[in-house]
Amino acid sequence: MKRKTRNELIKKDLDRSVQYPVHLVAINFNDDHNLAFLIRAAACFGAKSVMVIGSLPPYRILRQLSVGLCNYIPIEQFSNPIEFLTVIEERGIEIFSIELCEEAQALTHFQFPNTELCIVTGHETIGVPMEILIRSTPLYIPMPGVGTCLNTSQAANVALFEYIRQRSIES
Repeated sequence: MKRKTRNELIKKDLDRSVQYPVHLVAINFNDDHNLAFLIRAAACFGAKSVMVIGSLPPYRILRQLSVGLCNYIPIEQFSNPIEFLTVIEERGIEIFSIELCEEAQALTHFQFPNTELCIVTGHETIGVPMEILIRSTPLYIPMPGVGTCLNTSQAANVALFEYIRQRSIES
């Protein structure tokens, strides 16, 4: 029996993988690990792409930290929030921001629409920029414990999981 090569196994995985019309958005993260974790989640859950507003680490670092999954998920870079918003609006993509603010709805009681959308997670210290927040539907993750906020990549994982869970129920 012939042993399959790594490339053949990867192709088999890609052929049977599912892609959802959802993009994860990172805003100039301080920590390269956070972006890598976001990329890993996007690849594992079948997101369409990762969009980065601001800088990207060198490819070799991103490849190492994402365990090579940066090779299997498109990464689109924008220089600033206005450029991002212009492109998203031209494409007709709805925006949902994970942010602790007065207008935010609980993720657990929210139904994502059946349209192409993006889930924005804010910068580690300053959150989602106001120009994006006012053009998005803000959502928060209910946390009954003593803590009040998650790491930005963890918040993205929770939101993406809820999006995929809702799509699975509808199928």
